[in-house]
Amino acid sequence: MTATKQRIIYLGTPQFAVKPVFALLRAGYQIPLVITQPPRPQGRKGQVTATPVQRFAEDARLPFLAVPNVNQPEVLAQIEQLALEQDIPLFRPAQPEEALYHLVI
Repeated sequence: MTATKQRIIYLGTPQFAVKPVFALLRAGYQIPLVITQPPRPQGRKGQVTATPVQRFAEDARLPFLAVPNVNQPEVLAQIEQLALEQDIPLFRPAQPEEALYHLVI
């Protein structure tokens, strides 16, 4: 009997956050959703550019959500719904004002 790797909702934006998500995929973890910041203007020309994690998710064909604030009620509701559908364990911090989910790996 083989053990099934857990599903992980991955949150990250900068370049240094790409290596961990890549390592998780290589290790066989399932990533049903990547959450990152939305594309922003970059450089002198102000060209709107996707975050490194979003570009990785697109290249790896992972579903992603680009939101400015993961603590928005509608985003938290999406995370909770996906967690229920995909059987992903979640836990909430003790203080409700610290709404960011801590995802169990």
